[in-house]
Amino acid sequence: MRHRKTVFMLIFLYVLAGWILIEAKEHPSNLADDPQKALAFWDEVISLDTQNAEAFNERGKAYKSMGRYQRAIEDYSQAIDLDSQYAEAYYNRGVAHKQLKKYQEALEDYSTAIQLDPSNGHSFRQRGVVYKKLGLYERAIEDYDRAIQLKPDYAKTYNNRGVAYKKLGKFQFAIEDYSEAIRLEPNVPLYFNNRGVAWKNLRRYRLALDDYDRAIGLNPHNSWFFSNRGNVYAKLGQYDRAIEDYDHAIGLNPNDGRTYNNRGIAYKKLGKYQKAIQDYNRAITINFKDAVAFYNRGIAYKNLDDFQNALEDFSKAIQLDPNNAGFYRNRGLIYKKLEDYHQAIEDYDRAIRLKPDYAKAYHNRSKAHKKLGEYEKALKNSNRAIELDPSNEWYYNSRGLAYKNLDKPREAVEDFSQAIRINKDVAEFYINRGNVYKNFGQFQMALNDFSRAIGLEPESPRTYNSRGIIFRNLGRPDKAMDDFNHAIRRDPLYAEAYISRGIGHITEGDYEEACQDFEKACKLGDCSYIKWARENGDCR
Repeated sequence: MRHRKTVFMLIFLYVLAGWILIEAKEHPSNLADDPQKALAFWDEVISLDTQNAEAFNERGKAYKSMGRYQRAIEDYSQAIDLDSQYAEAYYNRGVAHKQLKKYQEALEDYSTAIQLDPSNGHSFRQRGVVYKKLGLYERAIEDYDRAIQLKPDYAKTYNNRGVAYKKLGKFQFAIEDYSEAIRLEPNVPLYFNNRGVAWKNLRRYRLALDDYDRAIGLNPHNSWFFSNRGNVYAKLGQYDRAIEDYDHAIGLNPNDGRTYNNRGIAYKKLGKYQKAIQDYNRAITINFKDAVAFYNRGIAYKNLDDFQNALEDFSKAIQLDPNNAGFYRNRGLIYKKLEDYHQAIEDYDRAIRLKPDYAKAYHNRSKAHKKLGEYEKALKNSNRAIELDPSNEWYYNSRGLAYKNLDKPREAVEDFSQAIRINKDVAEFYINRGNVYKNFGQFQMALNDFSRAIGLEPESPRTYNSRGIIFRNLGRPDKAMDDFNHAIRRDPLYAEAYISRGIGHITEGDYEEACQDFEKACKLGDCSYIKWARENGDCR
């Protein structure tokens, strides 16, 4: 009799548990919006039927909604132990593993879910997400393709595939997917933001701005939408507008170091280096391992001629990211500024080892060798820089200087001429070519070059002085004295111009004024000519 009552009770509890389960399925909204209520509900069901796989699966979903992923995994695992063919439980456990960044376990669960139910597009989509997280973008795209075949009206999958295409640099494919996601769900701001990112990478900045505007219109509380739009304004050179967007982004999220870093770059572009440094300081405070923030702050210090602080920041950036060639090259530039050319060359060497096609590093190394008088090495590095980037005018200018120092005037003139052909608006190229012409007595050619340089930079005292010397050599003393006077007016502390004018006065027999100019030059640091004049009896 007692045995029959026990059986009867078990049957009753089983039926009750089944009835509760049916109720939950028929009225899911009663539980979906309240995970705590759902948890209590499924606890009760499981207490009535400990062999109910579906109940464990549902309780796992409740734990997942509460962010308790490990507990969710335990329930999904129990459901799978009770029913090894339960595809949904594998899928759900995969989601929980993904949330815990256990990607290999997630992949295994999604793969099993797909094997058990190959018609579920969500399993393919989620496995694609994990492949994307692992950087396996081609495999992610394969899964997204399959997911779209199974469920072609699901916007999220198009968005996810677009992200994978973007990671592969296939921006046009990404745009097509984002556009389809927008067509299916036109009120999701993320899709517009993502398409804006792709347009930006294709340098279609106006289209990117349109998409960021749409994203912000749909959600004006997302800091990244403002930050991304700011990045586009910065690309367009509209730094004030970029700063406005960065300000807004920081107001929404004051703990985003990347936005401070980007605003610092905008301030740097405007020449507001102290404000830039303040932003880099904030970025570093938020993330003291942000190598890029240290690097950017180093650039700002360099622009302020604060070379010691720049050196410290570049060294810190290198410590944090020792495989970034640009960090070594920029530290090399600081060592060159500090006239430590050997150390500069060591940094350029490291940059080139990391990036063998780094034309700028070869160019900089050439200039350092030139400072050490190692002109053959300078020439070799300039040759390599030109091989890598034959369109850069400054590389030809640098090689021209190496040829000049190696007494190869024809080659020097040809390189300076090539630099001018590439960019005819740089005064330095004309000055350098003019100096070669002057050294070999081609004074009219030198005069033409110095005159062109003055047209480009009319405030350069050194170029006036150089042209004045040419006029004197051409027997035009009045023009020469005019140029020496121009040079002195533009820089009253330019000793060489006083010497040049003093020589002109001696040529004209005006020794008193010549001596005054030589004495002025001596006060400015060059006493060679006043001594010479006194030895000759021209000055007292």
